[in-house]
Formats: sequence, structure tokens, C-alpha cells
Amino acid sequence: YSLEDRSRAIELWLKYDRNLAAVARELGYPKHKMLGLWCKAYLHEKETGPSTMRHQRAGTYAAEQK
Repeated sequence: YSLEDRSRAIELWLKYDRNLAAVARELGYPKHKMLGLWCKAYLHEKETGPSTMRHQRAGTYAAEQK
């Protein structure tokens, strides 16, 4: 899902008093599990600030192993 899709879902989640099932129904998503993860990440980011590690993949090996 795009960043716009996730942002829209979070806006609806806040609008519907944090009801994931209602958001999933409105957006036509089959399940609300992914929405829950997005909302959890939103709350975490709200508390701690934007993540600087976003979209960075962890390396397979430590520097000593290379």
C-alpha cells in the first residue's frame, strides 16, 4: 500500500474512534490486521518522533563478519 493509502487509513481510524473494523469496511480491505500495524507505528512515531531508520534494511552480516 502507498503512503497515501496508509495516511488515509490512519485519518479514518482517528475519525472512527480507533475502530479498525470500521476503517477496513470503508476502505474495502479484507482484514484489519495490517491497519493495526500502521496505527501502532503511527502512535509510536507520534511519541518518539519520525524514525530516521525508515526504509533501511538491516544488513545480513555484522561488520566483523564481512
